[in-house]
Amino acid sequence: MITYTFTCPLEKCGQIMTNHEVNSDKAVKDLVMQAKAHLQVVHPDIHKTDEEIDADIRAHMVVVES
Repeated sequence: MITYTFTCPLEKCGQIMTNHEVNSDKAVKDLVMQAKAHLQVVHPDIHKTDEEIDADIRAHMVVVES
């Protein structure tokens, strides 16, 4: 099983978002949705486009095979 994780890089946050998609493209799409929801609830003052969130996730996503 492959686990994809993204940790919110914003100061004093560090919330981890995770999924088990079949490939990295699907994982990124799911993590973008999770990150958008996270931003709305936890960081409502931060406004990022889907493309900016996608770039953040692709730069910081961790892939673990188990």
